[in-house]
Amino acid sequence: LAADVLNIPHILCNRLIAKDGIMTGEMANPLCFGDGKSIHAKQFAEKMNMSWKDSYFYTDSYSDHPFMLEIDHPIAVTPDKRLRKMAKQKGWDILEW
Repeated sequence: LAADVLNIPHILCNRLIAKDGIMTGEMANPLCFGDGKSIHAKQFAEKMNMSWKDSYFYTDSYSDHPFMLEIDHPIAVTPDKRLRKMAKQKGWDILEW
């Protein structure tokens, strides 16, 4: 895994479902997307005994805005049009990479 090479110890992502060692093509809910990303992040923070609200979150997609509205340090990175507009309105940092 790329995470192993980069020494990234924790990954939040969609989980694929397997039955009897065979991938079914289904994904476990909630998806790690939109509102579901908030659920995964909150569960991870609780597991790690961390404050999720005090997190930094970097994204380029408006689909992540539900979580960005809940945390103290949202950062838009080369954002899509809708996220750029929201970031400007909210006064969030915008990075161009």
